[in-house]
Amino acid sequence: MQQITEIPNAPNFLKGMINLRGSVLPVIDSRVRFGMTPTQLTSNTCIIVLDIITETTELKVGAMVDSVNEVMDCTMDDIKPVPAIGTKYHADNLFGMIQQESGFIMVLNTNKVFAFAEALTINNEKIEAELT
Repeated sequence: MQQITEIPNAPNFLKGMINLRGSVLPVIDSRVRFGMTPTQLTSNTCIIVLDIITETTELKVGAMVDSVNEVMDCTMDDIKPVPAIGTKYHADNLFGMIQQESGFIMVLNTNKVFAFAEALTINNEKIEAELT
């Protein structure tokens, strides 16, 4: 983990910004984004770089996670639809499910979960100047 520069008056899930190869990368605490307790920094804590595509822009966002167990390749045929689980469950945050022998892997709809990130690009030049 590298040093994260905090942003005053930012939403609680926005941990701050890091310098990623000369570019500003907003870092989101994914646990807080999903209504859980904040991520505890350990030797396993990672920042996953995501490409978020919205109607008007494409940007990169860092998602802080507890750990990464495996990186795997899959095809669209491997991803099954999300089953209906009731009216209070927000299935729109999921893109689908991948079944494995040991259970299921939930595939996030990152464009939906991190759609707020588009607003982070508004003051990007100011933040970039502070980090360099």
